[in-house]
Amino acid sequence: SYLVVYCVMYGFTQWLEEARGLSSLHTGLVMLPMSLAALACSLLGARTKGIRAPLSIASVLLVAGSALLFFTSGGTPLAVLLLAGACFGIPQGLMGTGNQAAVQSFAPADAIGSAAGLQRTAQYIGAIAASGLIGLAYGQRADDAGLHLMGAVGAVLALALVALTLTDRALRART
Repeated sequence: SYLVVYCVMYGFTQWLEEARGLSSLHTGLVMLPMSLAALACSLLGARTKGIRAPLSIASVLLVAGSALLFFTSGGTPLAVLLLAGACFGIPQGLMGTGNQAAVQSFAPADAIGSAAGLQRTAQYIGAIAASGLIGLAYGQRADDAGLHLMGAVGAVLALALVALTLTDRALRART
């Protein structure tokens, strides 16, 4: 999940500036719905009792957002770009709190610190893998084809995440 989110945080913003031609200020404004959605959903996710439902919703939205990126081009309307950002912000908020709740629910009491450290390590690995994918997709300059590659990879990974989340027996018991 974090590989996909970091591709958007770093790769989509690069595309907005280089391929779409937006200034840093306008790129930040386009990405604002992602941040606001992440904030709202992390607050909502922290108050949610279940684990599976937020993680499932987040996974499905990662698929939707990745599909939007796959079909995005330099002429895509601004409203679609804003929607794409929100499609990634909601999962960012829900995944953060959902994964943390899963760690606290499933890790043995004497290993919660280690489990939380491994969770954070997984997030870092997602960021590192995302930077590699961004470099592979864009090469020397961000373009539509590179964004489409990231969208396709993100959609495949997110579909796998949907399948894993929905079929996880432990999560099924903690809907």
